[in-house]
Amino acid sequence: MRVQADVADGVFSRSVGPLVTVAIILGFGCFGLSAPRLCKFVVWAQLLDGLRLRGDERVLDIGCGRGALLMMAGQHLATGHAVGIDLWKTGDQ
Repeated sequence: MRVQADVADGVFSRSVGPLVTVAIILGFGCFGLSAPRLCKFVVWAQLLDGLRLRGDERVLDIGCGRGALLMMAGQHLATGHAVGIDLWKTGDQ
């Protein structure tokens, strides 16, 4: 609960230091939560580009989840096919 104490100190003492500290901590926290989600798309794109697909392949994604990687692979296929298989339970979503 140190963050709450820093915010309270900053508000009541009219000092900017504690508020800046809290803003930095929250900023890094938000980046830490969003960066893995964004970075995986960059890594997937690099891996798919490295495969040098001709465009007529068949792609099977087992355990595709919502299919983000499957759709990226499908964009590399001009005449090929991409199929994804996953167990879909409403309770898992």
